[in-house]
Formats: sequence, C-alpha cells, structure tokens
Amino acid sequence: MEQRTYSCLIVDDEPLAQNLIEKFVARLSFLKLIGKSNHAVAAIDAIHQFHPDIIFLDITMPEMTGFELLQTLTANRPQIIMTTAHSEYAVEGFTYNVTDYLIKPISFEHFLRAVNRSIGRINGTTTAIPTETKAADGQYFWIKEGTKLLQINTDDVIFMEGLKDYVKVHLVDRVVVTYLTMTKMEELLPKGQFLRINRSYLVRKKAIRAIHGNTIETLSKHELVMGSSYRNSVLESLRDTFIGRTTPE
Repeated sequence: MEQRTYSCLIVDDEPLAQNLIEKFVARLSFLKLIGKSNHAVAAIDAIHQFHPDIIFLDITMPEMTGFELLQTLTANRPQIIMTTAHSEYAVEGFTYNVTDYLIKPISFEHFLRAVNRSIGRINGTTTAIPTETKAADGQYFWIKEGTKLLQINTDDVIFMEGLKDYVKVHLVDRVVVTYLTMTKMEELLPKGQFLRINRSYLVRKKAIRAIHGNTIETLSKHELVMGSSYRNSVLESLRDTFIGRTTPE
C-alpha cells in the first residue's frame, strides 16, 4: 500500500526557525513542504491556494499574530502546530484547539511527536489535544490549573483526591486543583507508581508512610481509608516491598 504524503506550510518570520522546520520536514518522507511565509497575511493566500494538511504557525509576527490568523480559518481547518519561544501562550493555544505546541528551540523528537499527532487527527485516530499531557518516562505530567498549564513532577505528588469533575493534587508543598476526572487522571499517571485505594483517592506508592488496618498514612501525615474492595489489590501491589510478613495487619 502506497504511503500517503501530507502537505505542510511554514508560517514564521524568523529565518532560522523556518530553516530548522524545513530541515525537519525534509527528514520525513511522508511530509511535503508546499510553501513558507514570513507573515500571516501572505499565509492566508497560501492556505486558500494549496490547502495544506499541517501548518507550523508562529505566534508573534508583524501585521497579524498567529492567533489572529487562526480566527480567519473556519471550515476544513488544517492541523495547527504552534511554534513559539514563549511558553506562556500555551493555554491560549489550547483554547484555539491547536494540535500541538512546540517551544523554540524545537527538538526533532518533539517535532515528530507533533507531526504524528497531526496525522492521527487527520486520519481520525485521535481527538483534540487535551489540556493535560501524559507523564513522560514517569517523571512529570502537565495539568491545567485555572488559566495556567503546570508541569507536575511525579515525585512531588503525595496523593490525589477526586471531587466529582475536579481533582485535588496534594503535593509536598501545595495543593493544585484541576478540572479533570479521577479516571482521566489515572490514565495520565505512569504505570506502577500510583495506587487507587478507593473511588476518591490515588496515592503515590513511595509516599505511603504506614498501613494500619484499612488506613494508609502518607508522608504528609494524612490518613486515608482504603475501600474494602481495593484493599487486596493495594496490598498485592506492595507485596514485593514487604519484609518479614506476607501482608500488614
């Protein structure tokens, strides 16, 4: 079966950034560069003329910003990969339902991830980019707090508390509240590092200080109750770390 080629357009007023993205595009046989624009106004004509599948779009440009350009695109909008040196624009980018967000200087690894996500959306194998991002190698994950995107180090998490459509993330030094379900949060977390101890709580394994009866004491001295239907799975997950006894009483 012949591999499909996806057309792309670069819109950036920085020659170095244009050249880097062009170089990355050339490394992928399934991408075809159909044009480059150094400002958004010229890009509008190119978009209507060539109908690119993917646009690499800078935000801060003369005459018209990348966000203003997005407002002119309605039906059959291409996949948008924002490129910028300013991470504070990330949340605003998500409100425009962009496919991904690349911070300059852009690495090829992140570029490829964004391209794969764009192709997935074109082919209907994924949905709009979420306001949270899965943990990378078990080290950190991103969640939204108000209008900010926060990078959370997994080692800083003590436990998580579900409150209907919200989750309170109890960290070593603060509590973060995010609009997210516990089920979705559980999907974001690295496998094997967290335990679901009842319907409302997820606890990081290494943040458990003690277990007595059905109560888990955390390093932050919070006492959390294990649900009866969760107790066996929790103890089984911790079994390899027990010394002297098969299970705690």
